[in-house]
Amino acid sequence: MTEETIRKMGNAITIFSNPFRRAVNEVFAKSVYRSPCKLWSDAFWEREALMVELEVGGQKVLNDYAAALAEGSDPDDCFMRCATGLAEVAGVDPWDEFVGDRDFTFGKIQYVINKTEALAYVDYFWDYLGGPIAEIDERRLNDWFLSPESPRSRFGGYHCLMDDETMGRVVRAYRKWGKNKVIAKGRWGKVDWRRLVFPENGMPNSVAWYGKFQCMVEELAKPLNLFPLEILFCCQPEAGFDFCR
Repeated sequence: MTEETIRKMGNAITIFSNPFRRAVNEVFAKSVYRSPCKLWSDAFWEREALMVELEVGGQKVLNDYAAALAEGSDPDDCFMRCATGLAEVAGVDPWDEFVGDRDFTFGKIQYVINKTEALAYVDYFWDYLGGPIAEIDERRLNDWFLSPESPRSRFGGYHCLMDDETMGRVVRAYRKWGKNKVIAKGRWGKVDWRRLVFPENGMPNSVAWYGKFQCMVEELAKPLNLFPLEILFCCQPEAGFDFCR
């Protein structure tokens, strides 16, 4: 391996190790941040400008979110303050109902927040266990989930990421195990998380669907002694997790 290759790898790992930047990069990927009503070149520069705004001010909003949770503030209130804070940083009107795929919607904002925290969780996990290339120590693994001193405890108040895979698996599991039949029978096939907006407007793009999703996640997580955020890991196709009691 040449010195140039080593340098490039170092730069790549440095960027990849920043959870907030990784989450922002993902949500602005072409497959997520769609812009059907604009020329691709115009959409590209719009996304680049928005990413710069988030890079400058977004991390502070995330830090304030973590600090508020650490102080014992209500998790849902903390999340909405974080979401509206990121909207303000991005210059988005959070109360505009008329947004679409080309806009930085509530749905995309929740993706940035929740994916950031999920990635941070993974970083803390591997740091606690000695790194992803280390042989997993079963005692340390047990301590991660059971020890009162485990860094895992800081993630108890975070929400679960709402994306296609997780929403689909959670809805299927909840229809089997869930107690709230109104939520279970909801028209989830009409819900596109990318289009969700802040106002509760009674439509399939309402923030209310995000709230229903988090209610399902919390109910499914509780009997498993998991945090809501951890349901994300159970919903990966390769996990083989079926929410069995």
